[in-house]
Amino acid sequence: NGKVGTMSKKGETKVEIIYDSIELMDKDVGLYLVKKDGKYGVLDLNGNIKIHIENSEIGMDISKFPKNNIKNKYLLVDNLIPVRQDKLWGLYDKNGNQVVEFKYDSFGYVASSNKNAFNLLIIPDYNVLVACKDKKYTLLNQSGEALFNTIADDIYMTISGGEKHYHISVNGKDLDAIGYLENREKNN
Repeated sequence: NGKVGTMSKKGETKVEIIYDSIELMDKDVGLYLVKKDGKYGVLDLNGNIKIHIENSEIGMDISKFPKNNIKNKYLLVDNLIPVRQDKLWGLYDKNGNQVVEFKYDSFGYVASSNKNAFNLLIIPDYNVLVACKDKKYTLLNQSGEALFNTIADDIYMTISGGEKHYHISVNGKDLDAIGYLENREKNN
């Protein structure tokens, strides 16, 4: 009847055949994205619900961030699953625990006025994610914790001499994001 699920090699039903679509999110983590009645959720390989099937969207449109070299739109900074309910985004970890409530307008920075700036979703070597609320930005770590209040005007990337540079702009001041992150690591 146009429904999908999964079965083992032995013919045992693993994921009930009740979903409109099913997609492997990440083989190593062993999670499926499922869609049912226009809503999305996440199941493990045995069909157990990890994220309830009540969400508007799971995963990011990573085509906006080509210079970030993101390989998996469902699992960011090795641990975070972006989930949208209605108009707001939150984050779950790969175990299905909600680590950030639905409060962000978007994830990532899309450059508009600065011609040298590139869109930025993550700073890979530091496993941080750019989050936006009310047109202000912050960085979230792998646990979903904000590294500072949502006060930055811009968090973006530039490329010079083939090297990527990351910037945080607050009140007209441009800070080196890597310097900030390294200083923060030293002081923790």
